[in-house]
Amino acid sequence: MNKFLLNIIFLLSLCFTNINSDYIFFNSDVKDHHCIGFNSSYLNNENTKFMISFNTQAKFTNNSLTLDWVNNSLLSGINLENENDKSNFLSIFNEENISLSPMIQSQFAFSYMNYSLSFTPQSFGNILLPYSIIDMAFYGLNFDKDISLDTDKSHFQAVLPITFSHSRNIDKYVSNFNIPFKNIRAGVSTKILMGLALFETQFTNSVIDSDDDNIKIKGDIKSTYSLFDGKYIISEIDSISSSFEFGSDFGFSGSGLALDFGISGDYSDNINIGLSFNNIFGTVAWKSSTYEYNMSYELNISSDQLEEISDYNEVQKDSLNSSIITSESNTAVAQTNTTPYPSYMLLNGNYQYKDFSAASHILVPFNDIYYKNIQFSAGTSYNKFKMLPLFFWINFDGLDHINWYSGFGLRFKNYDFNFGISQVDGFLNSSKGLSIGLSQSFKF
Repeated sequence: MNKFLLNIIFLLSLCFTNINSDYIFFNSDVKDHHCIGFNSSYLNNENTKFMISFNTQAKFTNNSLTLDWVNNSLLSGINLENENDKSNFLSIFNEENISLSPMIQSQFAFSYMNYSLSFTPQSFGNILLPYSIIDMAFYGLNFDKDISLDTDKSHFQAVLPITFSHSRNIDKYVSNFNIPFKNIRAGVSTKILMGLALFETQFTNSVIDSDDDNIKIKGDIKSTYSLFDGKYIISEIDSISSSFEFGSDFGFSGSGLALDFGISGDYSDNINIGLSFNNIFGTVAWKSSTYEYNMSYELNISSDQLEEISDYNEVQKDSLNSSIITSESNTAVAQTNTTPYPSYMLLNGNYQYKDFSAASHILVPFNDIYYKNIQFSAGTSYNKFKMLPLFFWINFDGLDHINWYSGFGLRFKNYDFNFGISQVDGFLNSSKGLSIGLSQSFKF
């Protein structure tokens, strides 16, 4: 496999996402379901009465790897027997635990004038891997200290929000308040959150203790999970593997509600401002199909046995694997397990000057289930060619993450198409991923 192909695989696997110019500005030009999740008050398809749209989004980010590292270290044939080269090779990790954050989402939506109905299955979470595994792989066991494999809790959940949205002009209701805005709109979205899957796991007391003659590995694993169709783990202490079986609670394993509320208005002919609160009171209650899985493992093996493992036959390997698990249990959780749904506030503004549009927004998270920090975004679009808008956007996520997006759209009477590219935490080879995506909508 050549170097170019490896680069492409790395980029696509690291971060492949849908980029839509409508998501850049979230202003009064966004009149369909794309405003849901930003500001529902912009839902106002007066010229296009009916629209059907299908979009997909998949994103996979990490806190360590860059394309420069892939080209200049991983694929460069570096001599890892040299201590300086090995140290430079591993410096990308900064001796920190590896954080992987996948997010996958699809959306099928209908818009009719100032009403919208959307189905948006999505999954998101944060998976943590201990850096000590990488350190041990390159430097081997250190007989002078224990190696810890503990991490913070990894979390993953999949939810299907079914969203009904509506907006309307409220000028006549606020005319007596002398507000310096016109074309004031208010919007609300009601979301039914159908739980598809929940998985939380944490490694504790996980230690590798070694000396010249013996290696001891031990630890505990605790997982809480709730799976679609009531699936659960069948644990067998005498078997080397567990299996999944269907339970009695078929269908969605959780449910909940969330509300969006937004308001916006024109301060002048060129300036539009909006404020919204999204996923307020959003929680998912995982009910009787929630289980708690616990496992303890321990292995004591001499240096001589370690050398002999490679020569074991299948029966001996199975015996070794089954002896590692010292205890295992899987029990139904009696009480309802409730998890938060990403909730946040957005303040946005848009300025229009001839064929240029400039916009920005501030996102303030109310919990850390998905958004971790306050975000600031700013961008511009060029609309000289009505059928071919161009856009560029940059996002600052806290103090140490920067995303930039660029792309174009195609506008026809009954069809809209958008294409864009994005990179995370850098430009070109210094970034931690490349995103390429598209979206399409049919108008009637």
